[in-house]
Amino acid sequence: MSNDKLKGQPDKDLRSRLNELNGENFQARFSTEAMTPARGAQIRQRRREVARIHTVLHARAALARRQEEVKRLELLLAGMGRPHEGTVEDKRRRALVAGRLDEARRAVAELSGERPAPVPKTVEKPAPARVEKKAEDKAAEKVAEKPAKKAEPKAEKKPAKKADKGEDKPKAKKKTDK
Repeated sequence: MSNDKLKGQPDKDLRSRLNELNGENFQARFSTEAMTPARGAQIRQRRREVARIHTVLHARAALARRQEEVKRLELLLAGMGRPHEGTVEDKRRRALVAGRLDEARRAVAELSGERPAPVPKTVEKPAPARVEKKAEDKAAEKVAEKPAKKAEPKAEKKPAKKADKGEDKPKAKKKTDK
């Protein structure tokens, strides 16, 4: 059974199912059939269902405890007077009780399955139109600044004359070690 189906059943039915499963597991331990893989899988499934039932029962008990705590703290807080009345110590005690009450209320909401309203995600605002326009203008300016390439064919490179390479300059003499 799934947890959702178990949560919908009364405690009496859950406890009877729990006793039934525990009895079956007890008998299976003494059976030689328990050694087969199929029987072992059934035992494992029953143990898991027992755990699910225990989880549901313990959650219900925890919810009842927290609800009692909320009632007790509300009465205690009401008996302490208004928040702005009393000494500094009274205000401090009242703040502590109020904090415990808020924590207990959150626990009750969580245990009872109530979901708090989801916090909306922040949505990024689109860039203003004028910023986008400036970016487009900059891109157009860059294109305009580039010189247009000529479609003329490139001239072949001719070998440079020796005079162009600076042959009229005197060459340094090589040093020879003799």
